[in-house]
Amino acid sequence: MYFTWPKLQTSLTDAINIAECVVTLIEHDEPLLFVTKKENIYFLNYLIDENEDNDVRRFLHIQISHMKLRALVTQGVTLYECLKADNLYIFDLDYTSQIILSAEIKFEQLDEAALPVSSEYLPEMSENVIETLFGFESSDLCFILAGSNVEHHSMSFDKMSKYLYTTQKVASETAIFYCEIHDLQPPVETELRVLAPKSASFAINTYVKENIVLEAINEILPRYTHLFSTSSSVEIYNILDEIPTSFAQSLFSYFNVIMSNKFESIIKVKNQSFYLDTEKIKLIKHNVNHAKYIREESINTTGYLIGGNLKTDHFDFIDKETGIIYKGRISEDYSSSHETLMLSDKKIRKARLMLSIKYKFSSFAQEYTLLELSE
Repeated sequence: MYFTWPKLQTSLTDAINIAECVVTLIEHDEPLLFVTKKENIYFLNYLIDENEDNDVRRFLHIQISHMKLRALVTQGVTLYECLKADNLYIFDLDYTSQIILSAEIKFEQLDEAALPVSSEYLPEMSENVIETLFGFESSDLCFILAGSNVEHHSMSFDKMSKYLYTTQKVASETAIFYCEIHDLQPPVETELRVLAPKSASFAINTYVKENIVLEAINEILPRYTHLFSTSSSVEIYNILDEIPTSFAQSLFSYFNVIMSNKFESIIKVKNQSFYLDTEKIKLIKHNVNHAKYIREESINTTGYLIGGNLKTDHFDFIDKETGIIYKGRISEDYSSSHETLMLSDKKIRKARLMLSIKYKFSSFAQEYTLLELSE
């Protein structure tokens, strides 16, 4: 063998399932990466080493979810991510393609030089490979769900409605944010329409009038998912400073629906995909909450002070144009420089408020502070 291997504790060959080959993903005279299946369970087989005479080939053998496999062939996850699994086996094939050795192995025991580059995706696959693993013909924009709560090709109306609501919200906000970044005119229509639901996991083909929505989803969602899952607290604080609150809220709500229902999710845009599972979202939740981000925005408003008390430091102010009622606390500077508050629903006054938004993964807490008030 060309690479360094630990002493292997051989196991029974029935742990290796290569009898039914579903599809070969990469080959060069012989299969280098191929998918096998047994009783609806998929396995990924990766040629990792061979002997000097080229008559014994060593493969990694990994159980893989159908969803992750779909993401792999549409560049939603890297091959390295798929190989980095808890339950790993290796097996050796002789020149007659018979298994002559099999053993369980830990990922940490593998020679790093034998593994693919961690950041590289598979090359673009053929339409036949994609259709074989997806099991249906997908539209340009397709949302796919699977998980412990998607059983017997059915899902409750409640779970589906929450997923569809947050999906539409994040699609709309993503398109608006994308246009801000690229200095483009926002699309008039961002509504997603279901073309044809299909069970197999749970796939929803959709149609959207403006192509910019597809471009936005394909660029923005993978980028910020990666940033939130890999960045430090300081970096995430700076990221949250740069993006609109409405986009952050819609994105975290979308993540939360997937996590709370233990879904695996794929958003497929043409022949590329964006893959999410519960473990990655848990990591994002931890990172976002650990950043302890607070956004402060100054608000100037004109209207009426209809409620307030200096002793309890609270106020109620209504904007005369919009009718919005701002409720919050009175700043220490204002309280210490005034002895009374004059309440009136007739006298128009100008107020300067500070809006503080405390970001948490599952909630955005807003607090208004009264800084200045005209007499």
